Amino acid sequence: KGKTTMLRDLGRLMSAKRYNVLIVDERNEICAFKGGKPQFDTGENCDVITLGSKEFAFSYGVRTMSPDIIITDELMNESDAEAAMLAAAAGVKVVASVHADSIEELKSKSYLKKLLSSGLIERYVFLSSEKIGQIKNVYDGAFGRLL
Repeated sequence: KGKTTMLRDLGRLMSAKRYNVLIVDERNEICAFKGGKPQFDTGENCDVITLGSKEFAFSYGVRTMSPDIIITDELMNESDAEAAMLAAAAGVKVVASVHADSIEELKSKSYLKKLLSSGLIERYVFLSSEKIGQIKNVYDGAFGRLL
């Protein structure tokens, strides 16, 4: 669907706008570090923590790197969702992916319930399953359809 490419491109674009971006790349897919160097361009104003838990990376990153934005790969469990929620509550914008084809499927993921009800999420973007990288729907934080 293009989730990883979209996350990578958002990092590069936000970095170019002089935001301090932290990419938490738990599975080494966004930046694809090899030999200590990223294989993809994520911008000059971008730090990366790779191959570590989101719980550690978010906490460490917020305390020591002062990011404006954290971009991360898929939220997979309650500790991932909690880490994102704590960063957002600290004023850091968080961009994360989740595998869900609809609002209903998203809401059915028990590990996201606290995060979804927190009021900290500003937008939900769903990508098309037919065309890679194409935005299918956009919803506001209260699940009102914007696109």
